Amino acid sequence: MTTIYQKIIKDCPPSLPYPWIARLSMGELWYHHKITSQGNSLFNEVITLPHPFSLLRDIALFYTDKMPRDAFLKQWQLFNPNSSEYLLYYAKKAAIDHQIGLERKYLRAYQQALSPNTWKAIQVNKALSLL
Repeated sequence: MTTIYQKIIKDCPPSLPYPWIARLSMGELWYHHKITSQGNSLFNEVITLPHPFSLLRDIALFYTDKMPRDAFLKQWQLFNPNSSEYLLYYAKKAAIDHQIGLERKYLRAYQQALSPNTWKAIQVNKALSLL
């Protein structure tokens, strides 16, 4: 069975961000299903394979504990000033570490930073309802 993420990884050129985002998303799913070796493998591909997307590499480094939270935040703010989306990645990292309370905390903080009737707000509300 091929997932949409596998198709994107296979079919998209590495000069686009999509195959790298797909690797991160697929790695998050593997962690959700407690198959950490597969998740680590995908995160390590984002870290080691050549591509021009340093923030995506930083997300993978953060997920694999190779970049501390404060360094990740500094990089995030460098590329995305005034964006609170780093809280979403904090929540995803907490989920990877199976820290549900911390995941909920970061999702709620991110929810507070969003306009209430946006697609991202709906996604965060759904994620919170599933915890």
